[in-house]
Amino acid sequence: MSNPQITKTVLFSVPTEWMGDTMDPDEAGIATYVGPRYIQTIWDPATPGMDGNERIAEVGTIDAQIPTPPGMVEVTLDAEQYPLHALCLWGWRDPAEQYEVECGPDNEPNPTICDPYHFSEVFDLRSFYYDTSTSTWSTPLFSHDDPSEVVEDETVCFGWGWVRETRNRMLAACDSRVAAVDMPDSVRQPWLDYRAKLRNLPSDWAGVGTATHLIVWPLDPDQLGMGITTGERPNNGITN
Repeated sequence: MSNPQITKTVLFSVPTEWMGDTMDPDEAGIATYVGPRYIQTIWDPATPGMDGNERIAEVGTIDAQIPTPPGMVEVTLDAEQYPLHALCLWGWRDPAEQYEVECGPDNEPNPTICDPYHFSEVFDLRSFYYDTSTSTWSTPLFSHDDPSEVVEDETVCFGWGWVRETRNRMLAACDSRVAAVDMPDSVRQPWLDYRAKLRNLPSDWAGVGTATHLIVWPLDPDQLGMGITTGERPNNGITN
């Protein structure tokens, strides 16, 4: 089978808001696939979804000549027919651009986010797979919050309930840093300032509304001492 290298630019639907599930009727994303037209994929029928993928190889190469293990299903992906799946499984050409969003307290850095219309932001990348039970390629899904864990009637990833709970855990984690009576002020004060930022975080960032993923969490004195300059959203155990 001839397997030419192709370049295919594709438009795709985007949600009305980041992590939303409603398609925007007026906007679209764009991505370019560069790679082989035909991609060999091997799937384990006993493991549904993307977790069932055992191998990806370019048709016509030595890697694609490795025998398919017993019980596995070999499927050739045609990138011309399924360009979005090819983008996910083989890779996209252009990385997501970074944008600065003006919000939050004036004395804090603005958050930086990935382009919400980029392929890797729009879609749940785990929703691209071959369904061996129906012998069809999956229907891709928009990226979404994980509803499996709820805090104060909100999903844990972005709700204000999660923000406050996480803030409280971070405060409790550094109680000992300000408890010692003989601690020098030069050591205590940075921790007091950090704790004040945590306490004020919900009011300081109230202007972001429901977009709590924009919050720039404060760095503690230990992180600052290590030269860390960019805060990350605290880990909530949820992955996209």
